[in-house]
Amino acid sequence: MPPVARVYAGASLILADHFEGSNKCDLKLFGGYEFNRNWGVEAGFSRHGGRDYRYFAWPDGQSESYRTKGFGSYVGAKYSLPIGERFAAHGKLGLAHSQRKLTGSMGWHGKESDNSVYAALAAEARLTENVALTLEFEHYGKEKRYGAENRQWGVGLKVGL
Repeated sequence: MPPVARVYAGASLILADHFEGSNKCDLKLFGGYEFNRNWGVEAGFSRHGGRDYRYFAWPDGQSESYRTKGFGSYVGAKYSLPIGERFAAHGKLGLAHSQRKLTGSMGWHGKESDNSVYAALAAEARLTENVALTLEFEHYGKEKRYGAENRQWGVGLKVGL
């Protein structure tokens, strides 16, 4: 079993649906502190990189384009349930801050941000004493009008320090 209390850091590749039904892979960085085998705290930052869209909206065939980008960040409490020596299930609950921006080629733009509930479920498989593979489903607050949606899947690597 890992040490009783420790600091950890990690990175995940996340898959988030973007509005208009497209998916995009991005990066999440996270870190935390485990007080014991069951309780801890964690914070993270998910980057939702630019996504370009083009559509033909005018009778003369001209197109218009727009770009979305944003991020989601969180801090929360984490409860872990060890399953044998190498596996664990996690639940996290906390506060999320999300932001999405939209810019269009015709000069229009929009921005939305919110503070809301963060929740996640995860599974972890320890590869060594200090390295683990993670699979996670996260929910970042309110539904978004544009940019990445408020739900995402991630697979990552966590390193105990």
